[in-house]
Order: sequence, then structure tokens, then C-alpha cells
Amino acid sequence: MKNYFLVIISALLLSISACKEERGDGDLNLKYAATLNGGNLELNQTYLLNGDSVYFTLIQYYICDASISDKDGATSLDLKDVTFIDFSEPSSLDYNFTLDATAYKNLTYTVGLSDERGATDPSSYASDHPMSLNRSMYWLMANAYVYFKIEGFRIKNGVDEPLVYHVGMNGFAQNKEATQSFTINKGNTTSLITTLNLNEVFANINFDTEPETHTMNNMPLAQKLMNNFVNALTTN
Repeated sequence: MKNYFLVIISALLLSISACKEERGDGDLNLKYAATLNGGNLELNQTYLLNGDSVYFTLIQYYICDASISDKDGATSLDLKDVTFIDFSEPSSLDYNFTLDATAYKNLTYTVGLSDERGATDPSSYASDHPMSLNRSMYWLMANAYVYFKIEGFRIKNGVDEPLVYHVGMNGFAQNKEATQSFTINKGNTTSLITTLNLNEVFANINFDTEPETHTMNNMPLAQKLMNNFVNALTTN
């Protein structure tokens, strides 16, 4: 009887090992993009937005705690703790992860930084870390991180008028979930692209009366922009 059970256990282990070997690994590629008026956004290019001629010189933002679920939603797999997205730096827009070749769903992340992460000291991070002082995303006087920066200009009567939106502080971060399912295939790459739609970011924003916020100097505008920003992110 003992030998019989040993044979059964050995057969099960061999079966599990064979299945894992057959399933193998594949890659998940996470990309970040921005659009305006239905096309890919180019920094320093002039667009018509909300009836104004505008161009953007800087777009940066944080996401943190990115994860995906297995196909049944029973377990969560962490992908990356903090990502700093900078549209002037192409290397910050593309990330690869090697995963078991199987079905997954629900890319989930926090837009901005969790309050716990936001309470950390930027000088404690290495210079190449997303949250280091080198990123210029920390208000020393307020002891708080900026969650996103959008800077540019509106052209009015031939004059470039600055648009400056620096939004973030504890309590501003919001969770986001992309509910689609996807499959990682052995030896292949599956891509998910998270796109920031600038038309949605500036929905109901009046450049005449709302040209800037550094959050604390205009909290209502900062909160409106944060809500818009989260809604403007889609993943496909």
C-alpha cells in the first residue's frame, strides 16, 4: 500500500512538472501613451484644445502598486511598486515583465502615490529611483510629492501664456482598474497600452480662469484635475 501511494505521488509530481514545462513563460509589455484630438500627443506641438491654441512642454506622472490577477481573480501578482512616467523620456514609457504563460485579467494600479509612499523621504532613495530628488517631483516646503505635472502654454493674441498644473498630496491618489482579460503565450509578448487622453484631462477646464494650480493654492481646481486625470487613463 505504501509503495502504491509513492507511485501515485510521483506520478502527480511528474504531471505537474510536465504541465509547467509545457506552459513555459511569456512577456507582458506595459506601455504608456498620451493622445490629444484623437492622435498621439507630441510635446511642443500646437493643438486646438477647448477653443484655444496650446502646446505642452512637460507631462509627468506617478503610478504605484501595479498588479494583475489570475484568470479566476483568486490571487494577485505584483508587477511594479512605483513607476515614473515622463513623456520627454521614452525609456520611462515601456516596461517588460516575464510571467507564466497563462490567462490573466484586471491590471490595477494607484494613480499618484499611496499615502504611505508619499510620506517617505526622497533623499533616502538612490538617484535613479522614481521617487528620488532627481525627479523634481517633491515639494520640500510642503513635505509632499507631486503626483502629476502638466506644463505648457496657451497662445492668445500672439502671446504665449503659461499653463502650469502641479497636482498631488496625501489623500489625492486614486485607484484605477482595467477590467479586460488577456493571455500570456509561451515565448511571445502581450502588450497593454495605458493611454492618457488630454482632452479628458482638460474637460471643463477654462484656461482664462484656471491657468494654473500648485494644489494648495487652488485645491478645488487640483481636485477637479485629479479626477479628470484618473478618468482620462484607459488601458487596451
